[in-house]
Amino acid sequence: MSIYRFILEKYDRSKMNRYTCPGCGRKKEFTRYIDTMGIFIFPPNVGKCNRVNNCGYHYPPSQFFRDNPEVLKDLMNEDMRFDRNNLTPKPHTVKTVHISSIDKKILHFSCAEKWYQYNNLFLFLCGKIGKKETIQIFKEYHVGTSKKWNRAATVFWQVSMSGEIRTGKIMLYHKGNGHRVKEDYSRIAWVHTEMNIKDFHLEQCFFGEHLLNLYPDKAVGIVESEKSAIISAAYIKDFIWIASGGMNGCLNSRYHILRNRKICLFPDSKAYVSWHTFYIKLKSENYSISISNLLEFKTNEEQWNAGIDIADILLQQSLQETALTYFLQSNPCMQLLIDTFDLELCENETIE
Repeated sequence: MSIYRFILEKYDRSKMNRYTCPGCGRKKEFTRYIDTMGIFIFPPNVGKCNRVNNCGYHYPPSQFFRDNPEVLKDLMNEDMRFDRNNLTPKPHTVKTVHISSIDKKILHFSCAEKWYQYNNLFLFLCGKIGKKETIQIFKEYHVGTSKKWNRAATVFWQVSMSGEIRTGKIMLYHKGNGHRVKEDYSRIAWVHTEMNIKDFHLEQCFFGEHLLNLYPDKAVGIVESEKSAIISAAYIKDFIWIASGGMNGCLNSRYHILRNRKICLFPDSKAYVSWHTFYIKLKSENYSISISNLLEFKTNEEQWNAGIDIADILLQQSLQETALTYFLQSNPCMQLLIDTFDLELCENETIE
């Protein structure tokens, strides 16, 4: 009989240890993984949905440790503190953990324009919104290029409101369609891991958070992915667009910094139920918050189930077409002029 250290928690009716699934949002359908040695506590999204056919969410410990190698290293060091005869932890002094950060020189180097020619996401967006707009968005949001994966990967730097560079998320995209490369395995890495920084204590912040101080009067649009944030920023300039970095990401730990802002949530279709619950929570705490139902009206059932987001909708039009739509909404009489003289929209930028 095999004995495993990390197992799914056995159901105990008295403890009510079935939770809300982070994938489908269904209550009491999610089972979390536990450490049978009682040493390590996994984040609440490490587990398995009981709705195998309808949801299929499964984030096992093995994948968690691959995504967070620094945590595995700390755990292995902690294991060495145990008496292997009775598995009793030896007493040790609890240290205050300080949030780590990365040198600004690393960020500035990766954001140099000379590297953009290798960056797959940059090349894709140039073909969609133009080179000038793409450079502007990359600079404003601190989007860089990593030498990882033949220097084709994108770095989304997380810079806090106070200017601390918490880390950078490295992701690889297809330059043809802008989708993430997931063949064989998902290409996601972290700057602090790639740099092999010892004793790095990560506390994530919103991607784009550094812009909140620059535009104190603008409403804040929150999306899930970093790519969606920069695409939305190019198309809809009435908002500061920030990304939580995942379905939950830093949403629950950082929302307090938005206390005095107008907020609008733009969840991916698969995250709508979970984010609507979050919306209700903040509404009850008197936050000025709303949630977009744009995807419900702009998608079919197949797109919805595939996990479409606002960026997918925006990219269906060019920047010029979107700008014209907003202009006509505020100046409806101009539509008569366009129809009368049979005016056409002209592209005013040559894509290099």
